[in-house]
Amino acid sequence: MGFIEAERAIGFRHALACARDVRRIMIAAHRGKRQAADPEHAGASLRQLIENGSYIIEIDVSGTVDGVMVLHHDESLDRTTTGTGAVAEQPWNYVRTLYLRGPDGTPTTESPLSLIEFLEMVSDRVFLMIDLKPSSSAREVVSLVNSAGMADAVAYIVYNDAQLQSVRAESSSALIATGANTTQELLEIDGNAPFSVVGLTGNLQTIRDRNLALRGRAQFFAAGTYLGDSSIDAMEGTEIGAFFRLAAEIGIQVLVSDDAFKVAAYADGIGALLNAGGRCLATVRI
Repeated sequence: MGFIEAERAIGFRHALACARDVRRIMIAAHRGKRQAADPEHAGASLRQLIENGSYIIEIDVSGTVDGVMVLHHDESLDRTTTGTGAVAEQPWNYVRTLYLRGPDGTPTTESPLSLIEFLEMVSDRVFLMIDLKPSSSAREVVSLVNSAGMADAVAYIVYNDAQLQSVRAESSSALIATGANTTQELLEIDGNAPFSVVGLTGNLQTIRDRNLALRGRAQFFAAGTYLGDSSIDAMEGTEIGAFFRLAAEIGIQVLVSDDAFKVAAYADGIGALLNAGGRCLATVRI
């Protein structure tokens, strides 16, 4: 039994607390990508991540004109699919007939997935970070997650007060992640906002500065993989080690990567990855 699989019996909140306590890092596969060459939100990549069981999966959810929640990042369909136009202006019957494109623009044989299809694929086996895009319905997304029995396995990434309140309305105990700037704005709107997760993305040095101001309000920290203009996904050897040391200094528990397998392998090699060898696993074995 892998670490994530064992922790799922307790929930995402407990796994994050373990990461904090033992100063180790969990890896999240950004847009469901195992490696940089993968298409975004592709079924083959997602299935392998699910079967592996050692990764958090970060996905983006948008909404079609007829209200179907789909795994898609951009407002437009053009970059990542063979379709055109705004996803919010197209019906699901059109979107589902498209093919995903790889990072170089080459069409694949895979089509976009609806959130329902993805949740059926997951079947309560991994943790998720769900990025709520402007065309999505936060209430519908949370309702679908709850119906799938995954309420304790998901952190929602929100960008405004309307999304925050919609998530709360469907699940008062939901884990909520925001960017550092968004968090400051939301705290001005609601000074008592009970953030359980604060997702601080972008330049780690900037995150370190903002972290100090937010630490008293946030229990957990997740970060993207950029340090200045460079991403950990493109780093090698000692550069990656320096990145992990800075992340540990800041108190990051989750790194979100486009090259999850590579980054996780390096983290595991230097003992920084939270996995079955970590002390946290022992804490849930009763």
